[in-house]
Amino acid sequence: MLKPIVPDTIDSEAFFYKLNTHNEGVKKYLPSVYVESEEEAKKKLLDFITRQLLRGTLFYCIHLTPKPLPVGYIHFSTPFTATGLDGWSVEYWVGEAAQGQGIMSISLSHALAYLQQNLVPEVKALVHEDNKGSIRVLEKVGFSFIHQERGGEKRFLYVIRLN
Repeated sequence: MLKPIVPDTIDSEAFFYKLNTHNEGVKKYLPSVYVESEEEAKKKLLDFITRQLLRGTLFYCIHLTPKPLPVGYIHFSTPFTATGLDGWSVEYWVGEAAQGQGIMSISLSHALAYLQQNLVPEVKALVHEDNKGSIRVLEKVGFSFIHQERGGEKRFLYVIRLN
């Protein structure tokens, strides 16, 4: 189940956000979402909510039914957000205990279907070349490799056309 984070649940969500992001993979590949503490997690979640209200992002929490505990997150940046990718882009992460089970592939597929219904033409993703799990997720849901970035970090650009 995908659900947006709302301010009413921010305290309980902050605990799980820290749990799901406080690992070396997130720290290495998505340092902008990594947190050290629950207080930092709460601030991060409030920032996501604020940007969502300003139409800059969509932020979803992945819950496994019937368990109410979040296991991961999907974050879409809209064209109104300066990501450098000129359009819709996606970042996602799942807690270590839920990795390798296909949860992110299924969740991302559902989120992309929602964007497609709302006439989003395409979504881009940047992934580090050594992040094999993330590359598998992108390819499994239909993203295509475009090119490797030049310069500093060695990242690949992937795109999925929705409409």
